[in-house]
Amino acid sequence: MAQVVKEDEASVAGLVTESRMAYLIQKNQKFMAGSKSTVKGQWLRDNPGRRNEGLGVFINANGQLQLYHPENVSLFIDGQAVSADQVAMFDPKQLHTVIINDVRDESAGPGRKKRYVQLFFSQ
Repeated sequence: MAQVVKEDEASVAGLVTESRMAYLIQKNQKFMAGSKSTVKGQWLRDNPGRRNEGLGVFINANGQLQLYHPENVSLFIDGQAVSADQVAMFDPKQLHTVIINDVRDESAGPGRKKRYVQLFFSQ
């Protein structure tokens, strides 16, 4: 019986390691009404300088993360709110996932949206 328990514990430890990032993202992401898109950090690293505003973030010519229209963005790093100008401080090599939410913001004008960018870094 003790051997079965050890094998089960090893299996669980493997699953926890394998699913750690998915769990942290699920646990820490902010859910909002509006449109949502997700991109993997690896895709951004494979396509530096690729400018697609729908992604919310790109890797600039200096190899740093940069936001589109930072004046209208709320930024979260691993679930914690940070100021948009801090995005360049983070290493794009560690970027795991980007989740972008666009939410209607009629207070800013007709048809305007507020963007929420959530960055998750490998632990």
